[in-house]
Amino acid sequence: MSNRQVAKLENLGLIQRQPSTTDRRVTEAVVTAKGKSMTDRVDAARERIGIEIFKTWDPDDLDNLVRLMQKFADAVKDDPVKG
Repeated sequence: MSNRQVAKLENLGLIQRQPSTTDRRVTEAVVTAKGKSMTDRVDAARERIGIEIFKTWDPDDLDNLVRLMQKFADAVKDDPVKG
């Protein structure tokens, strides 16, 4: 995330910057109560959308989606680009 993006989130009151407790050279961005409230609302909206979309799916199709998403997540975790 760029400094400009962090500054915008800070100006909106969604995060605050603070010195790192482990490294004086690092400044951390910490989510504020307002930021947490916003992410909670986004999560709830995403859940409502997902429920609407998936309610018409065949259970086998949903199971396949979950299986393939896990396969994808595992591949990302293994990070083949580093090698």
